[in-house]
Amino acid sequence: MRNLYRMCKVTVLLTVVLATWSCRASERAPSATPEQNTTGAHPLEGVWREAEIVVTGANASTIQNPQPSLYLFTPTHYAMMGTLGDRPRPLNKSFDPTKEEKIAAYDSFWGNAGTYEVTGDILTIRPIIARVPNFMAGGYQKYQIRVDGDTLWLTGKSMDEYFRFGEQVVPASPLPSETRTKLARVR
Repeated sequence: MRNLYRMCKVTVLLTVVLATWSCRASERAPSATPEQNTTGAHPLEGVWREAEIVVTGANASTIQNPQPSLYLFTPTHYAMMGTLGDRPRPLNKSFDPTKEEKIAAYDSFWGNAGTYEVTGDILTIRPIIARVPNFMAGGYQKYQIRVDGDTLWLTGKSMDEYFRFGEQVVPASPLPSETRTKLARVR
């Protein structure tokens, strides 16, 4: 009985601490240039999905009907994940996938989540967790953003995505390219 009482006290204390931390975190929302909506939230906040992807420069392509994706933005954190390419991800033939099936599954998916900040029209993401370990080990990415109602555009340049290799954080690609991703708000 004494242990149950102690567990209840700890649970209540943790709830109060988390509620306080949550309120303080919402007070430290990222700076923003785009107009904030009537609730004071940044228009970036919410849930989004890819509607179109246009890559220029190296490996130029256009995907007008992207495969499933999800982008989530809270006042201070984000999560992004999606399917690479314009085809559905291959399914495994059993619960014990082959080495080839594991590689195909890894190569057809991207994802990361962490913190972000907005300065003017520049969004900088800093992953805490990512499919690629070198990205979450000090890497970051910058996007130019534009929000128009329920449409969000993220424009990323190849030289604005950084990964850690050894002691250095370096651009992901020496080949110049630009990716313009059009997202639609999920309601």
